[in-house]
Amino acid sequence: MVSVRAGTADDVERVNDYYASRRRGREAKPEDFLLLAEDNHTVIGVVRLCPEEGFLVLRGMDIAPTYRRQGLGKKMLLQLVAHIGEIDCYSLPWEHLQPFYGIIGFEHVADTDLPGFLQDRMAKTHEQMQDAEIQRLMQADLGVYPESGLAMIGMMRPKNTIINP
Repeated sequence: MVSVRAGTADDVERVNDYYASRRRGREAKPEDFLLLAEDNHTVIGVVRLCPEEGFLVLRGMDIAPTYRRQGLGKKMLLQLVAHIGEIDCYSLPWEHLQPFYGIIGFEHVADTDLPGFLQDRMAKTHEQMQDAEIQRLMQADLGVYPESGLAMIGMMRPKNTIINP
């Protein structure tokens, strides 16, 4: 049975093991807010809110492929909203996911309107996407080809955003 719950510091290692099993170069930290999806106590999905330089950053959203397109990601996002609170929250998703993150009030913002540390992160990711091996892994995981427009965009959820799920 699939369940979604807030993680604890005790879950950080399990989350990082999950990311490693999915070939993700991500790393959860004890100060992150974790939301885990589990099937019989096995991690099948994760999303994190990370405090970074005075902002919150939604990072590391990942659902195991066999559990995608079943509403689990949306369920997790809707539960995550309560933990964003009264602070601007940013994310750097792939462009084709803009409507998905829009569900909870994220809006596209110009790269120049992102905090500097996120501009730097985005530039580094765009540079890494030139690597053929990374493109192959993205294609295998997402089913999209980088040359067909796979691009990262900046999004922001203004504080106190009201949503109607």
